[in-house]
Amino acid sequence: MNINKLIALTFVCWISLIANLNAGVFDDVVDGVTGVGKWVGKEAIPTVIGKRKLEIKPYIRLSHNGQDIVRVSKDAAYVHFAGVTLQTKELKRRLAEIGCTYSSGSIVCAGSLLYDEAVRAIKRDPKINLVSSNSKPSDLLVISPLVPGTEDALDYCAYYAKDCGRAAALAYCKSINYSGVIDIAVRHNTPPTKTISGKEACTGSSCDRIGAITCTGPIHTYTQPKLSSGEKLDYCNYFGKGCGQDAAKGFCADKGQSLHSYKKQPNVGRTKTRSDNRICEGRVCDSFKEIQCVT
Repeated sequence: MNINKLIALTFVCWISLIANLNAGVFDDVVDGVTGVGKWVGKEAIPTVIGKRKLEIKPYIRLSHNGQDIVRVSKDAAYVHFAGVTLQTKELKRRLAEIGCTYSSGSIVCAGSLLYDEAVRAIKRDPKINLVSSNSKPSDLLVISPLVPGTEDALDYCAYYAKDCGRAAALAYCKSINYSGVIDIAVRHNTPPTKTISGKEACTGSSCDRIGAITCTGPIHTYTQPKLSSGEKLDYCNYFGKGCGQDAAKGFCADKGQSLHSYKKQPNVGRTKTRSDNRICEGRVCDSFKEIQCVT
């Protein structure tokens, strides 16, 4: 099983717990492994394979002793249980990867395929490395990420006990030229770790590390960009109009990409506008030092 399917199955199982909650089952779940097995057999798997209808409210939340266990919103989910935290801002996409649909407050999953996957997930040793299978060719799934340029495990926080979770994951994705982050899996109480931004080490027993990240939106950097004619790209989309963002956005669009950022380079001597193909010559002609586009 790949990690994306495991993440999605986890979301479905926990959402089924919320939807089909009764006091006896919940007490078993929070009290021990036997209860988890009972819940999986009687609650989660019947829901996953479609034998039990699953209806959820648009926004649900479950907490225990002040700690959030499950949060589900319109297209996002958060699960924290047994020392592991999973979260995504693309719940519908994750569910689709395992053959489920989510609309109008209902989750419907395919039958035998999901059953086989669920059984394998339950039986598998959690210490076995998971194989990635990206849902989009441009996404990048990183298992057990390290602080770039080191052999240090990536801490859950960007700085020591500050900017934790998505902020740290986003900083990591940007450091490897990706513009965003979709999913994060966290391994709690797994020292030692090191923060990506402050490079502070964490050695105590409560140190958390990021177990997996799905980065999205690879960044493509074009230094001193030129048009297909070989002329330097003018800073304006039309001669004297649509300068800066419009010209950079159009340049990325021509490559089937979206604009991420750009830097101006003034007084380059000779340029050509992208849209009306006019030449600018002289000291007043500006171009770009670089344009960054994302897939």
